[in-house]
Amino acid sequence: MSAVHIAIVTPGFAVDDADTNCVPALQDYLLGLRRQFPNIALTVFTLRYPHTRRAYDWHGIPVKPADGRQQTFPASLLSWGRMVRDFARAKRGGPIHLVHSFWLGECAFLGERLSRLYRLPHVVTTMGQEVALPNRYAFLLKSRRTTFVAVSPFQRRELLKRTRHDADHVIPWGFDPPLLGDRTPRDIDVLGAGSLTDVKAFDVFLDVVAALRNVRSPLTCRIAGDGPLRAHLERKAAQLGVDMTFEGRISRERVLDLMRRSRVLLHTSTFESFGLVFAEALACGMRIVSRPVGIAETDERWAVCDSTKDMAAAVAGFLSAEDFTPHLVYPIEATVGAYHELYSRLLASARPVAQATRERAAP
Repeated sequence: MSAVHIAIVTPGFAVDDADTNCVPALQDYLLGLRRQFPNIALTVFTLRYPHTRRAYDWHGIPVKPADGRQQTFPASLLSWGRMVRDFARAKRGGPIHLVHSFWLGECAFLGERLSRLYRLPHVVTTMGQEVALPNRYAFLLKSRRTTFVAVSPFQRRELLKRTRHDADHVIPWGFDPPLLGDRTPRDIDVLGAGSLTDVKAFDVFLDVVAALRNVRSPLTCRIAGDGPLRAHLERKAAQLGVDMTFEGRISRERVLDLMRRSRVLLHTSTFESFGLVFAEALACGMRIVSRPVGIAETDERWAVCDSTKDMAAAVAGFLSAEDFTPHLVYPIEATVGAYHELYSRLLASARPVAQATRERAAP
């Protein structure tokens, strides 16, 4: 593929090079794409976060923020207009060849409208549980000019079941192994990682840990993450008599450090579209106990369970494991390669259409 310029449209993006917690999967992808295909120019258009209208560079990639914050319709129309304006300005500075939007939401809507206006191919990656919830933007799935990509077969099935529209492709997210450091002793028995919200079901996490007290004592457990349920979970841990360290909001590098020190990732979330935390845990050599969500798949390193009792039994079985060999099941290179192939096909198909349009417009 010759030199091309791809516009990335996303609700939020890193505020600077050190902000590794904001949509880490997208950060890994863009860095991997630029590393493998330096002929691809990228511009990120971010709708809601960061809270600034000042353009900046992130690892050399231009970022154009619209500062939409948490505004709801119709106030959000102002940020929509700023994004459209920034897109037009960027295009006047040089051609944009393809639009790639993230989440089936307002960014997909804006990306679809921009692709219509400028006659560009459009890709939408359905990143999360927007496929499983009532979604006012589900009508976009009927668009013939947009290519939809799911991040796992599980998410694709959920999309089809709930909307009766299928994704065009499944491309799993990848993990960038250079983020990992040296191996360290496994001094943490059970680790949980994620936002402290209802969907992550950390109440169940605490119930499982409480059920393990007679299996291993003392049991070293930590939860990496923060959210609105933290105070409730801290009270419940005290009531259950569970010795739990709440790490709070920490950097991604710190989370990966905890993973390298942990034996078992206990992930009680009731929904994951992909579950980058799974790919990270496997790359850190951990065992996993989870529900059947995202890329979950039972094997010798991974137990997929639904009940608290079964989860506790699976964790107990893994606590005696001694082999913590890293398994890079989802390398970022595979993700980048699959999207590069998709981009190439879409751009090749768009060229004859663009040529015919120019010929019809010629005197």
